[in-house]
Amino acid sequence: MLHSLGANSKHGLRRTREDKRTAIRKAFQHPDLGLNASDRRIAHACRVSHPLVADVRREVEAAGGNSSTCPEARLGADGKSYPSTRPVTAINTPLPASTEQPAREPEPAPEQEPETPEDPRDDVGRDFTGKYLHAVDWNREATSVIREIGALATRCRNLKGADGGVWLDFQDTERCLSQAQVNLKFAKYHTECPKCLDSEPSKDCKTCKGHGWINRGIFGRLSDTDKKALDLALF
Repeated sequence: MLHSLGANSKHGLRRTREDKRTAIRKAFQHPDLGLNASDRRIAHACRVSHPLVADVRREVEAAGGNSSTCPEARLGADGKSYPSTRPVTAINTPLPASTEQPAREPEPAPEQEPETPEDPRDDVGRDFTGKYLHAVDWNREATSVIREIGALATRCRNLKGADGGVWLDFQDTERCLSQAQVNLKFAKYHTECPKCLDSEPSKDCKTCKGHGWINRGIFGRLSDTDKKALDLALF
């Protein structure tokens, strides 16, 4: 049952939104998961986004009629227990005149984590399988670093044009930064290894060297037969 929760996320008839919500409800009833499991752990099992799991969790807890359905702690994917709720301090509550504190500057609101698409896709449009879902976050972080390097190159260019930049070898600096961007682009997860789709990755595999996935450079050298194995249209 646990393995069936993410069925058809990659092959067969694509799941509807209601199919995904049904899988999440079943996960909440599974003895190895249940309401004690974190949103991300449920999302990993059902191959959906964690915001969708949170939405269904609220529906399930509301249907229970009280807050007792919400466990005091949730079990994360790392096996550790985390509190399901955080204490909220009272706000806009006036203090007695004798103890009233001077007004404080408002703190900036924390940045919200961007939502992950319900079915994250790799660079060739294929759904990420459960065992490679961690690559979604890695690719996103790598893309962020690539952009930061671009901004850093612009700052170096400005330094070169300012007083004191006479000794800055901007050409060499720009070349190094550009190479770092290229290295990150080619290190990103591109798609699954076509040779290891139906088996565990083997170190004897000459395509992925036992990693189970390939980068952009290796994908560019694939044969038409390998691309057909990935269900890719050939043009």
